Amino acid sequence: MSEHTPVLSFPCPSCGDSPAKITLPDGWNDDTMAHCNSCGVSFGKYGEIAERIRQAQEIEGADHLSA
Repeated sequence: MSEHTPVLSFPCPSCGDSPAKITLPDGWNDDTMAHCNSCGVSFGKYGEIAERIRQAQEIEGADHLSA
């Protein structure tokens, strides 16, 4: 298992660990289920999480441009 912390921080909705640390098995891919390293709750597929993070970063970047 390896620990991965996304670039965009978010708290774990189950245990409140902030930033949430995601545990992925060795050899993970976009279809691998990601779990909170602290409490084990599933966040869903890593690829879906990564896409939500990319979208949030794009929105955050657009907000900075309009300010």
